[in-house]
Amino acid sequence: MVYDPYSIGSRFYDRIIEPFLNPLKRLTTKILGEKFTQVPGAHVLEVACGTGTQSHLLAREGIRVVALDKSYSMIKQTQKKEIIGGVGRVASIRADAAHLPFSSAVFDAVVFQLALHEMKNKIREHSAREIKRVAKENAIFIMADFVHAQGFTASKYILSIVELMAGKEHFCNGREFIRQGGLLKFLDKFGLQTEATYPFFDGNIHLAVARNKRGEI
Repeated sequence: MVYDPYSIGSRFYDRIIEPFLNPLKRLTTKILGEKFTQVPGAHVLEVACGTGTQSHLLAREGIRVVALDKSYSMIKQTQKKEIIGGVGRVASIRADAAHLPFSSAVFDAVVFQLALHEMKNKIREHSAREIKRVAKENAIFIMADFVHAQGFTASKYILSIVELMAGKEHFCNGREFIRQGGLLKFLDKFGLQTEATYPFFDGNIHLAVARNKRGEI
């Protein structure tokens, strides 16, 4: 059996972690809801969906969503929400972000939040290429992750503790991601043009709205 680091944490994620992420998820829902609620057939992919909260918020806006995560335990929690909520517009699938099981240019938007930093460099780069591959030419990307924030804040300290609790490898990957410039540098490196950013947790995490740079797919 493949080791799943979230086999225990997935059971408590909604109660312990999710409340702190609600503002970020509400903003994501607002941005995509305003754009796609009145667009029949709009199709959104959420990569590293966790317990599926974001996907179900989008589904309630009438948007079709594919919720994807490599953790069987997280996908199991997502599926429980499908049964309880009965929204009917979320399809959940267990798969790896670095090897997305979809054809090219099929999604109108991709949501990828707070997962890039925990990946090793090579997996992170493969994942970036994959989300670009499956997105349509003019797709919108809603990305959220750590940035290189100057100075010490209480939020930075607390986030560091949380990251360390997630495990040594997770923590080290995250530190390396930040040292390399964090989310905004990463988007630029992979040909995504940031159109807007929104800071959270004293500016240590940003939500970015991005698109393919002109001439790059």
